[in-house]
Amino acid sequence: MRVVIGQGSCGIAGGAKKTEAEFEKQIAERELTEVVLDKTGCIGACYLEPIVDVYGDDGALQARYVKVQPKDVSPIVEKHLIGGGVSADQVISEEDAANLANQKRIVLQNCGRINPERIEDYIEQDGYEAARKALTEMEPEEVIAEIRLSGLRGRGGAGFPTWFKWNAARQSEGTEKYIVCNADEGDPGAFMDRSVLEGDPNAVLEGMIIGGYAMGACEGVIYVRAEYPLAIERLETALEQARGRGFLGKKIFGTDRDFDIRIKAGAGAFVCGEETALIASLEGERGMPRLKPPFPAQKGY
Repeated sequence: MRVVIGQGSCGIAGGAKKTEAEFEKQIAERELTEVVLDKTGCIGACYLEPIVDVYGDDGALQARYVKVQPKDVSPIVEKHLIGGGVSADQVISEEDAANLANQKRIVLQNCGRINPERIEDYIEQDGYEAARKALTEMEPEEVIAEIRLSGLRGRGGAGFPTWFKWNAARQSEGTEKYIVCNADEGDPGAFMDRSVLEGDPNAVLEGMIIGGYAMGACEGVIYVRAEYPLAIERLETALEQARGRGFLGKKIFGTDRDFDIRIKAGAGAFVCGEETALIASLEGERGMPRLKPPFPAQKGY
């Protein structure tokens, strides 16, 4: 049996660490050696945190408990982990369960399901296989063509085609190129970037590896808000583990290609969420937007 506690920023703020400590205490006291305690990111229901999911030995979700505080742990241990039933007091409501079940997740498909601090969990979900295929079986132009066929677009409001930006960078002059991930997210209450960085950081790294290969970049930079310390911590863990697997660094995936990623913590300027201001900040300039052209793919970072 596996007990998984949501530990994104929202879960931790709601008391997930205290809930985890109480589970650890009771599991140890009752010698429930067959129970594994684990963590995950946010499933997208911050108002229900701390969320505790209990999985059976077959990997199926047996019950989801919400707003679980230390005082609620004992009934869950007694009735579910020992008794094999469901502790009705904290179980998720039918309405909330239906709301989550009706969502189709793409970018966030692993968030709330895997441990974001363990690369093996991501690999079990076919993680890094797309990057491996791109680097070992495809030419950069084929990757760009695939992205064009997919219809993938930016989510910033303009819906700018992703393939066009990658292709512009590939065709630009110069041999030293960079892929920059904009994770600044300065809008109040906008937590899309935070959710994926905290819940599935390897997905971001894999996307950058593929994009970097397509455009001919040798280095990637993730510009993330310094106010997201948990996201930065989990990114650093993911980077270290990816390097250990040969997915980043020298001769990645057994090829002749070198590619690595570093993190830049932004100082909290709202305007640096705009791409030209963000790039100016990376270049050591004041984070101020500039007129285009030249476009970012043509000049500067």
